[in-house]
Amino acid sequence: VNIVGREALSERDNKYLDFADAFEEEFVEQGYDTDRDVGETLDIGWTLLSELPREELNRIDEELIDEYYVDDEQVAEAAD
Repeated sequence: VNIVGREALSERDNKYLDFADAFEEEFVEQGYDTDRDVGETLDIGWTLLSELPREELNRIDEELIDEYYVDDEQVAEAAD
């Protein structure tokens, strides 16, 4: 990826790179002193997954996606 640079990648590819960076930073490297319950961890996971296009989440049950996926429209409504 670094050979061609991010600007040479598609928008979809950049979303995956952004997801990978955020997943590493917010989910994997949480630290030993992080005190969060399973619900908070799942919320973070869904927030991160919502960065990816919904149609790309084809290995997750559709009912779970309907319940927890946050699309751009929902984010905009929550901000109003």
